[in-house]
Amino acid sequence: MKKLESVQAVIKTITLLEAMAHKDEMGVTEIAKRVAGNKSTVYRFLNTLKELGYVRQNPQSVQYSLTLKMYITGSVVLDRICVIKAALPIMEKLARETRETIHLATLDQGQLVYLHKIDSNQSLRVTMMSKIGHTAPIYCTGVGKSLLAFQPEEIRKNILAKEKLKQFTPSTITDKTVLEKELENIREKGCSIDNEEHEIGVSCVASPIFDRKKKVIASLSISAPHVRMASERIVKLLNLVKEAGGDISTILGYKN
Repeated sequence: MKKLESVQAVIKTITLLEAMAHKDEMGVTEIAKRVAGNKSTVYRFLNTLKELGYVRQNPQSVQYSLTLKMYITGSVVLDRICVIKAALPIMEKLARETRETIHLATLDQGQLVYLHKIDSNQSLRVTMMSKIGHTAPIYCTGVGKSLLAFQPEEIRKNILAKEKLKQFTPSTITDKTVLEKELENIREKGCSIDNEEHEIGVSCVASPIFDRKKKVIASLSISAPHVRMASERIVKLLNLVKEAGGDISTILGYKN
């Protein structure tokens, strides 16, 4: 029964937000009429939405209006769609050239999330835990370190403050001072390397992707079995992933 009540609450909330989108300001009575709801219930919903930052109340007219938080939330989703659209042909080209696994990832509330993945077509290929829509540790993956390194300092420190730096392999960095030094090196080189830090037998190279505001919004990586990642090949793949990341950034409006 409680589950059904929760679903109804979600429906009422969305209906209320959609009704308010068609007018600058509305009073509780008008909103209640539009959503066919009880005034006291609508009032409670409005105050909750106000606390969450989705609704504001005019102190003079005492009427309610939507804030830009809905727009901001929608813009984040739109950015992801744009990134995938821009990255896909370049990822496919990179997959053909390297015959290795290609990942595209982003940050969502401080967590790494995979946006897209192209698996290697080789018989010996990495069998990774990565899946589209799934998360992974940000501090010990190539895409994660690439994303983390180029965050503003305050955001980076907030993210790291919540991370416990669990040791997945003998190569996982578990000291935050050492990790900060690693991130500094990544900023200097413009790319990152995961040398079996998250999964034994898997190595990868990654590059950040920037938007027109010079903000890092995604990361691109090439993952391969560690046995195929000799130092000479790592250098070659680093150059390829940096070039690919730069091409996607350019499409998104980034200018160095």
